[in-house]
Amino acid sequence: MVDIHGTPGNDTIFGTPAADNLYGEEGDDSIRPYLGADLVDGGDGIDTVNYIDSTAAIDVDLTRATQLGGDAEGDRLISIESIWGSRFNDRIAGTAGDEIIKGDAGDDVIVGGGGLDRINGGAGDDRIEVSSVSIVEGGAGNNTLVVDVREFRAGETGGPGFIVWHQPNGDLSLIDDGDYLSPHGKLATGIERLEFYGSEHDDIGFGTSGDDILYGGAGNDDLGGFGGADWMDGGDGNDHLWQELTNNHSPPANPNVVMLGGAGDDTFSARIDFALIDGGEGFDTVSIDAVDSDGDVTIDIRPWGAIGSKIVNVESFQVAGASGNDLLLGGNGDDTFRGYGGDDVIHGGKGNDWLMGLDGDDVLDGGAGADRIDGGAGRDRVDYGGSTAGVDVNLGRATQVGGFAHGDTLTSIEDIWGSNYNDVLVGDALANVIHGGAGDDRINGGGGFDRINAGAGNDTIFMSNFDPDWIDGGDGIDMLQIQTPSSGSYWIDMQSGTSSTGGMFQNIEKLTLFGPLLGPNGLYQPVDLDVIGASGDDYIQLLNTGGVVTARGGTGNDTIFGGKMDDTLQGDEGDDRLRGFRGNDTLTGGAGADTFIFDGQYNEGFDRITDFNVAEGDHLYFQPVSGRAFANYQGFLAHAHDTAEGVQVDFGFGSGFLIENVTLAELGPDQVSFY
Repeated sequence: MVDIHGTPGNDTIFGTPAADNLYGEEGDDSIRPYLGADLVDGGDGIDTVNYIDSTAAIDVDLTRATQLGGDAEGDRLISIESIWGSRFNDRIAGTAGDEIIKGDAGDDVIVGGGGLDRINGGAGDDRIEVSSVSIVEGGAGNNTLVVDVREFRAGETGGPGFIVWHQPNGDLSLIDDGDYLSPHGKLATGIERLEFYGSEHDDIGFGTSGDDILYGGAGNDDLGGFGGADWMDGGDGNDHLWQELTNNHSPPANPNVVMLGGAGDDTFSARIDFALIDGGEGFDTVSIDAVDSDGDVTIDIRPWGAIGSKIVNVESFQVAGASGNDLLLGGNGDDTFRGYGGDDVIHGGKGNDWLMGLDGDDVLDGGAGADRIDGGAGRDRVDYGGSTAGVDVNLGRATQVGGFAHGDTLTSIEDIWGSNYNDVLVGDALANVIHGGAGDDRINGGGGFDRINAGAGNDTIFMSNFDPDWIDGGDGIDMLQIQTPSSGSYWIDMQSGTSSTGGMFQNIEKLTLFGPLLGPNGLYQPVDLDVIGASGDDYIQLLNTGGVVTARGGTGNDTIFGGKMDDTLQGDEGDDRLRGFRGNDTLTGGAGADTFIFDGQYNEGFDRITDFNVAEGDHLYFQPVSGRAFANYQGFLAHAHDTAEGVQVDFGFGSGFLIENVTLAELGPDQVSFY
């Protein structure tokens, strides 16, 4: 055994292969033990024990009486403030005081202790643990920093939390209540991975580009990664967990990120690729952001969806699409969706959702619940195709009713897609596209140049003032109702599907035209109409029309009902049904077995039948009303008589009709029937 004593200066002392007693005495000494179980006493000053020459890894803990491994095996260290490790995989731990520790080469584990430590990991993939204000340099390699702020304020209650902040240049800073605790604002440099363990305070831990572990503990914590396969656990409190923290969303999202909320009402900010989000207890919200993703993205947060299947115990979502044509699919909660650029398709799912299409021509389906639907810029469509009941949607109304539309509010919506049930769909003053879907729908395009497809079912379509709308009745027996303007002359040809104002029509089986309300003079407004039916079995009805009206059925078995003025009704080919209603009407059945209908109550005026043909099977049909007409053939004979022009039938009160070129003898019981 050799005793070696230093001088009052800064000495370098080398041990021997034997078990030595090495004393630094005064000064900042460097003591390099060798083989043997040595006693190393640094004495006064900042003294270093240096194991750089060790041929194996060392395990040195300044709080332990005897050290282990390599040249440190059996060594006893006294008054040592600095440790230099070997070139192997060392484990080095300090005390509660201020130490300087260098790992040198090898994959080292360095535990700083509680003082203001200065730690350099050296070369190799090192793990450095600090529980107090320290200065850390990771050195070369893939290094991990472990920050346990629970030890920073052991025994304290209240007060702000700590912040471990990842600077843009890669440095880590430790901040307490707005103040940088580490000298020069740096806690660590050369760190590729962070393990952060928060306190009971409101801590903030922002990770590195490596695979970080961030645990918030109690308090309302803010934890965020930076592109690695991070594992984040907020612990108790209302925490905020981020998948990545850059403004330009670079680097790309890591698919192996795990975020756990724990207890409390937590919020999560995620990209579109991660491994798991578990909200834990409380009311938790996930924000999924794909704004800077390239191309078209699909975000499916339904429980079985590609993203939703990786999210559990979350009550609300906020979803942002990218600049492409995105597909956003909602779940069961009260969710918020933003389409951003592109022509997006957004399905809110269940719950009271908020759908914002923003730019592009979007399709917005709120699903069940009272939804806020805002199309934004572009031509946007609200879609109720998935509703389980009929909807009543009016773009000029504040709140919608019925089916999945019940409670919805619509803003910046141009087009409507109805359900497969009986809907009421009303546009606004702009040009709308409306699709009724299946069911017996009632559709009103409103003002503007509208395009309407009623879909399957027996639909009713309303058009005002002969707007130049394009209308397709679809399958079923569909009716087009047109309110005429207050003046002018108009025509509509259902056979060619055109009108005088540029409207286009197809698959319309019934047509009703009605005039505006009474004018200031108490008369219906003078509007002249010329109506031509299609080649099928048409139904044409005129109501409250106030001008010269001519209606022709075309081919097929048509039904034509006149209005309140002097109408000209022509059945043309087929077995037609004609009723003049009020006014002095002219009725021409044309070829085929035609039926001329008279109503004792409403047939005011004197009508004229121009081509009654017994041989073709023409027929008179009466709908009598007590006191105005008659109820049987004998009553008919009592009110009919021959004239030079034909048979005249009087209802009384100056009303009746004339059958041209026919004698009363030709009108037997087979040609006359009653309701």
